[in-house]
Amino acid sequence: MFNWKKQYKNLSLIALAAISCATMTTACSSNKETAAVPTPQGTIALDAVRVGMPETTFKDAILTFVQDPNGSVAGKVQYLSRGRDANGGQYMVQCKDGRCFGLLVYQQEQPLSKEQALATLEKLFPTDKPTQSKVDDQQIKAGNVGTPTETIFFGDDYKGELIYTDKSASKVKIIAAWAQKLPS
Repeated sequence: MFNWKKQYKNLSLIALAAISCATMTTACSSNKETAAVPTPQGTIALDAVRVGMPETTFKDAILTFVQDPNGSVAGKVQYLSRGRDANGGQYMVQCKDGRCFGLLVYQQEQPLSKEQALATLEKLFPTDKPTQSKVDDQQIKAGNVGTPTETIFFGDDYKGELIYTDKSASKVKIIAAWAQKLPS
């Protein structure tokens, strides 16, 4: 007659087990890259932003990005991040025909080392990008440009640019990722 405590305890354990199983199975994921989608609150993590993403991702992430009123020219739409990433970089997203074709990370206040900039650049491309095919560092070698640019190519599909703060090419102030061809 007074076994209700024991029954309540058993029901609680069963409910806890069910919740645990549901949580574990929803945490599993496949190796396929999933598209980042803004939360219902209008945010997206900056480290989830990639070249080739749909423009609606940035348009819907109203708390993370704002459309640049001066950046809409000839069908191109530009978005600026409201916040900064872990390294202090502000993002500029360039879209055309409903897709992001360019991402720039401005490190104006806190320039990065080349190693940090390359790590950031790697995150801006889709994970299935081709391997690095060539590097153009002629401006650095020539030493006659005030803010030299190093261009890194990934097949014919993507290119990245590191724009340095000065001729010494020791600190990067702008990291740019470009899609040469966007998938349809």
